[in-house]
Amino acid sequence: MSNLWERHVLERLPFARTSSGQPGPGACGEKRAGKRKGCAQEKLEMNDFAYSPLGQVTENIRTLAVPLGEPVTFVTQWKYDAQNCIRQIVYPDGEITDYHYNDHGGQLRGITGEKAGYSYYYIIDIWHDEFGDKTMILYGNYISTEFSYDPLRRR
Repeated sequence: MSNLWERHVLERLPFARTSSGQPGPGACGEKRAGKRKGCAQEKLEMNDFAYSPLGQVTENIRTLAVPLGEPVTFVTQWKYDAQNCIRQIVYPDGEITDYHYNDHGGQLRGITGEKAGYSYYYIIDIWHDEFGDKTMILYGNYISTEFSYDPLRRR
């Protein structure tokens, strides 16, 4: 990294590391509104993570240095239910995906998405047999996958 570029990056992205590997001012050790619990940092990128009391990742704040521009930040958020199953993911582009489970053991039944006022299905439905194994998945494009199992290998 040239000195001019290094100076530019450190001015605009205070957590970047210098070419000698030393952290710039404010590097990866600052807390962000008390939410930062974990941090991963590369030369021109930083990831802040927040965790739930059960250890699930609830937020990832990814900041990238842009050459000769302002840093760009992407935030992804996860919500979980009491059974530790993902209920919702909010992506940086504003898309919200919801995960739907059945009442029998919390098996995934479908995934829906919403973005810019449009709703759609990723997975319309998932069928299970009496053993709890998947027998068919119907995807949002109405393509399906069927599963079969050897009865001699089941317990």
